[in-house]
Amino acid sequence: MVEAFCVQDLSSEDLTIYNRVLDIVVEVSNHNRDELQMDSNIDDLGIIGMDADDLIEKVALEFNADFSTFDFGKYCAPESIFDFTYGSRSPLLIEDLFNAAKNKVWSDPPPREPKQKTSSEAIEDWLKFGLGVGAIYGLLRLFKTIH
Repeated sequence: MVEAFCVQDLSSEDLTIYNRVLDIVVEVSNHNRDELQMDSNIDDLGIIGMDADDLIEKVALEFNADFSTFDFGKYCAPESIFDFTYGSRSPLLIEDLFNAAKNKVWSDPPPREPKQKTSSEAIEDWLKFGLGVGAIYGLLRLFKTIH
């Protein structure tokens, strides 16, 4: 088992890096700083798609960190109301962004179990999917009657 970072154990230089990473996460997510911790999952913060891409880019630029080996699809949700990658993505934590910022290069973290949806989240996804299909069907029928 890998030991998690403890913010209190960070050097002053590392604490500066950590605080700047948190600033970037707050800027992208509009979450309160008090809600964020090293083990905060980017998915749980609602940072997906273009926002996740923006977050990675800002961390890379701020710290001159090389993210060329970062696999977006492995860690981040797509920009879509239908997320079929949910149970297969590895969690991306603030700790991972901190490590990339500190080391100036992205390194895949140790394997973690993907987060699984609760039954209510799965039902909600299927309802969204059904409503989306129904809306598309309705638009196609409307288009057909107009032409």
